[in-house]
Amino acid sequence: MRDYTNNHEDRMNFVRNFKIHNGEIIAKMGDKTKRKAPYTEDNEKKLLRRMNKQTENIKQVVNYFRNGFIGRAVLTGGLVATTAASMVTFPELTPTINGITLLSGAATIIMTNKTRKFFNNLRDAERTEFFKENESLINKHVNTTPNVMAGVSLLRKFYNIFNKEEELVFNINTIDINKWSLNDLKQIRDNILVYQNLGLSEEGMKKPKKQAKEPEDIKQL
Repeated sequence: MRDYTNNHEDRMNFVRNFKIHNGEIIAKMGDKTKRKAPYTEDNEKKLLRRMNKQTENIKQVVNYFRNGFIGRAVLTGGLVATTAASMVTFPELTPTINGITLLSGAATIIMTNKTRKFFNNLRDAERTEFFKENESLINKHVNTTPNVMAGVSLLRKFYNIFNKEEELVFNINTIDINKWSLNDLKQIRDNILVYQNLGLSEEGMKKPKKQAKEPEDIKQL
């Protein structure tokens, strides 16, 4: 997930996601540093609890980024229109107007980058909000619903084939580390609901679970 914090101290303790590799948990933090700890089931649960706690106010975060994106999009559009109008209206610009146009163009580039950042933050927050609202439904039925991947992106289908996942596990970390998009999550939710609304039995569709890893003795990050 993207960093939702407002200061460096919070950013240092904000867990964006984590990977499990060679017996270690590698957590990516909000300040772009990485922290490592021995893998234990307890450590994994601690990080998931922290990430879920970070998103307790996700609705307010979504509203903040949505309002920010709309405001910046309007301002960027105005700057683009101003720059274009100056170039069209004054084909032989005076030095003064030339300077204004250059400043307007520079401001447009800056605002475009900020607008793009707000849009990316908004999409990430919307994905998190949607997942938290549908986490229980998805995890209950994703491994027992036929053709649950129908309509998801080709990238996701290839990823699942390549990794040969016996059972899909969705949580606040895996949707980020495995790059599930908001549209893919919505498609999976819709596929589940369609199947549920048909009233068909899921008996016999359950896939075998992977054997859980043995936790180690170290319990602190």
